[in-house]
Amino acid sequence: MSVVWDDGLNTCGNPCPVVDRDTGIIHLLLTWNSGKIHESKIKSGFGEDSRRVFVSHSTDDGKTWTKPKEITAATKKKDWTWYATGPGAGIQLEKGKHAGRLVIPCDHKLRVHGDRSFRSHVIYSDDHGKTWHLGGIAPKAMVNECEVVELSDDRLLLNMRNYDKSIRARQVCFSKDGGLSWQNQHHDKKLIEPICQASIRRLRWPAKERPGVILFSNPASKNKRDKLTIRASYDDGATWKHSRELYSGGSAYSCLVIVKNQAIGNLYEKDGYKRIVFARLNLEWVENNQPMSRGYTIPTLDLSKQSHRQVIVDREKGQYLGHPTTVLLEDGKTILIVYPKGHGKGGIIYKRSSDGGKTWSDRLPTPKNWSTSKEVPTIHRVVDVMGKKRLIMWSGLYPARLAASEDDGANWSELKKVGNWGGIVVMGCLEALNTGKGNYMAMFHDDGRFFTEKPMRQTPTVFTLYKTLSKDGGLTWSKPQAILARSDVHLCELGIIRSPNGKQLAVLLRENSRRRNSYVIFSDDEGETWTSPRELSASLTGDRHTGKYTTDGRLFISFRDTTRDTPTRGDWVAWVGTYEDIAKGNEGQYRVRLMDNTNSWDCAYPPVEVLPDNTIVTTTYGHWTKGEKPYITSIRLKLCELDAMAKKKDFLKE
Repeated sequence: MSVVWDDGLNTCGNPCPVVDRDTGIIHLLLTWNSGKIHESKIKSGFGEDSRRVFVSHSTDDGKTWTKPKEITAATKKKDWTWYATGPGAGIQLEKGKHAGRLVIPCDHKLRVHGDRSFRSHVIYSDDHGKTWHLGGIAPKAMVNECEVVELSDDRLLLNMRNYDKSIRARQVCFSKDGGLSWQNQHHDKKLIEPICQASIRRLRWPAKERPGVILFSNPASKNKRDKLTIRASYDDGATWKHSRELYSGGSAYSCLVIVKNQAIGNLYEKDGYKRIVFARLNLEWVENNQPMSRGYTIPTLDLSKQSHRQVIVDREKGQYLGHPTTVLLEDGKTILIVYPKGHGKGGIIYKRSSDGGKTWSDRLPTPKNWSTSKEVPTIHRVVDVMGKKRLIMWSGLYPARLAASEDDGANWSELKKVGNWGGIVVMGCLEALNTGKGNYMAMFHDDGRFFTEKPMRQTPTVFTLYKTLSKDGGLTWSKPQAILARSDVHLCELGIIRSPNGKQLAVLLRENSRRRNSYVIFSDDEGETWTSPRELSASLTGDRHTGKYTTDGRLFISFRDTTRDTPTRGDWVAWVGTYEDIAKGNEGQYRVRLMDNTNSWDCAYPPVEVLPDNTIVTTTYGHWTKGEKPYITSIRLKLCELDAMAKKKDFLKE
């Protein structure tokens, strides 16, 4: 935190920023008044006992600021007393003949007493902040704090705090000349308020395939400053089709901001002005005020009692064995497995199967510092630009570490630090990119505890999804880039599935707050940009999704069942369907209970391998025997066998 302006006992306040997209300069409009004078005693004019207007700017994204310059004479009338820039933020016009104009929302008070003396206005600059001028004034009084938004027909809308207590709703007016004059002032009765500031911001412009969106934030209550609500309009503020309560408790002033990839931020006062918090959300969150169905309608097949399918990979009396990952080698029959000796932590155990998972070796020797692993290990096959093949294994938390093998796992390196960062389940998924040979993307999440050496967990907790890139076949990795951060739902443990045509990536996401179903995001540009998260059908709701295609083009996705309305909650399950089902939000073909977990939740970080003969080998840990510690088991199956069961309607009886 840094100080922008300090003038001792005098009041320097009402900061209202606007970013000039042409120059990159942030202009900060401010006001000043003597600390010796109470607000009620401020006099009209431009003197020491009046309210005065200043501007500062930053050319380094707010790290440093220029000394504030006074612009009172150009932006205030002599008979005005009180004057405020903002609160909130200004805008730069993007359309029409006034494109490029900087517009700052303001309000003032005349010499007369009472609420009727309050009025909203704007100031503007047409020369990138070099000079500022007084713009238009709202036609009617009894309004003050305001924000402005640009409409799709080149008009501006001024949304204003309303002091007419007979109608507890916002007032609006419109400008056809870029803010030089305002007309048609009236109440927007949909936007109720308790007399408080609000924020309005354009999320996107109309396009052929979708409408434009304007967002609005305020305490949606007529009597109290609470129930902070986000609304969305698709017709330039004429109506507000969707709304969702962000916080039900005490909440007041707010400021919306649009960040990368159409994500939405909202800085707001919370809990009776005790805290100022920043919430991250997106349009889908606003639109999906009603959660998806808690249950599903597709049938469930039950393999849990078919012991001939079960292969015990490792079991040790009194020892917790958990969280495995596997990799199938090029010969189509050798499977390597790694897992921790403990719940998500502990020394790494390493085993090999040479017959497609039918039998497993004893525990194999590992490098010495594998015993220092702090979290779930994950193993992947990679190839560099020269065609050199290797295996890599990650170990997470801070710092993320990596081991490598260049002889199909016969010999491994020690775990080595990758960078000054870490995370949870590093790397839950890894995908070869179509951007060049040896190019890979890996993804993980963190909740603020492990990304940096010193924990930086926020309140409320924010779950952030990260991607990191390699251009040398997985030996070195870029500094992770955040692609999504949310506090309203806790999205984590990513699982990538590429579309059958290879042009799209889908990432299935665990929802760890258990407020909603699992989610999915999509990318059509090899992970450069991502769609907003969308809730999945309840049939795909679970933790740590891992999926593979079979030769008929269907998907087999294995996960821990966390569906809220299901007879297999907490069990190890699978979903069978198509990529199109995921893309369109369909339920899929059927579900499968693979194993009955005797614990209410603790099982299933389940890798999936598909052998050349279409046999699926999926492996995980769980409390498979009541009263015993978890151990590692594989299930072997073919989809044709499941199809035969489904044809006979041999379904799980609830």
